[in-house]
Amino acid sequence: MLFAIFFKMPHILLYKQSLSDLLSRLKPREEGVGECVIQYLGAFLSGSEVLIPTNIVTKTGCMRFAIKVLQKGENTMVKIGTGIKVESNYLIKEAIKRIGLLTGGRIVWSNLNINKKVDYFFDYSKRFEVNIDIFENVRGIFKNENPLNVEIGFGNGEFLLYQAQKKKNENFIGFEVESKNFSLVKKKLHDLNLDNVKIMRCDGTFAMDVLFEDESIKNIFLYFPSPWFKEKNIKHAVVNKDFVDLISHKLVKGGSFELVTDNYPYLAYSIELFDKSGFFLRKEVDINPEREVTTYFERRWRRKGRTIYGIKCFKIKRQNKERKPLYKRIDFPIETGIPQKCSIKRGEAILRILNVYSSLYSSDLFMEAIVGEIKYPQHAYFHLKKEKGHFLLYPFTSIIPTEGVENSLMYI
Repeated sequence: MLFAIFFKMPHILLYKQSLSDLLSRLKPREEGVGECVIQYLGAFLSGSEVLIPTNIVTKTGCMRFAIKVLQKGENTMVKIGTGIKVESNYLIKEAIKRIGLLTGGRIVWSNLNINKKVDYFFDYSKRFEVNIDIFENVRGIFKNENPLNVEIGFGNGEFLLYQAQKKKNENFIGFEVESKNFSLVKKKLHDLNLDNVKIMRCDGTFAMDVLFEDESIKNIFLYFPSPWFKEKNIKHAVVNKDFVDLISHKLVKGGSFELVTDNYPYLAYSIELFDKSGFFLRKEVDINPEREVTTYFERRWRRKGRTIYGIKCFKIKRQNKERKPLYKRIDFPIETGIPQKCSIKRGEAILRILNVYSSLYSSDLFMEAIVGEIKYPQHAYFHLKKEKGHFLLYPFTSIIPTEGVENSLMYI
């Protein structure tokens, strides 16, 4: 039972419960929870795993995710599918708990306790959140021409919200991938009633490349990024050669990029990249800078006695070189044959089919796969519907259809 504690997403463990007991009860069904509806779209089987595609329909829209049921020895685990990008909230926890109770099984471990500060905040989300997969240009998000600022990795939101309150005649977009922080900041935005801030749960570098026009951003802030020291992992670092080239296009002339870090090698690597680019004027390094507001990690590292470094780079020259965007719209459905487990890398595109699930009630399939570019892999679930001897492939979970995704799916 100890292995259960390592899963962060909502899950439960059922004592001495077998998959066969559960399968007969997993027919398509829907259940009401207050003003919301949970839709279980059936059961799909692969070996000792069951996949249950699930919709939660609320006043603000529909959230799609997949529930997995796994045999763990004599026990059964019910959890969110790997790689699902959804926020933990009371509706998801309720959906998982109801699957577990279908058989009358005894729950011996769970992390479904409700966090009232965050979990009940789901219905407010659409006012402040922008979904990257709707491909809306950021110019239309705020419906004004005010200067635009970007923070990559806003964490608990201290800096983002402070700046937004201080500069109400400017717009702010924050990027964050951690679910708990994302939900917490949405609640803070609601409490503060701020209309000049939007947040996106995605990789900020990729989103800027996809959604932002050239010379559209006034300032970009990056505080305490993960350093990624090893050479083989440098592609995961926020600041790299591609990033410097990207922001040299996206910043207005005179716009700035600000980096704060406690890691000197990361700082030195970043300085070298900006100095070599020819598009930026870099100010001297600030050591232990005094700032109006500090972030969680800054306070933490200062308590531990670490040195804090800050640099600010101003764009001094316009980029004349055209930049090919990563985004390429894909028209679904895509006609395909029966997918098989595989791992393929061709050029910058990758495809890894992790599992294929067969429906217990129809000829449909579900596929779990990693698709896209090496620098931006995406974990997604796809619905394959049988039609006259072939399958039509539809994305079930959120996916950004880049050129790499299109190339990946063409291999199937």
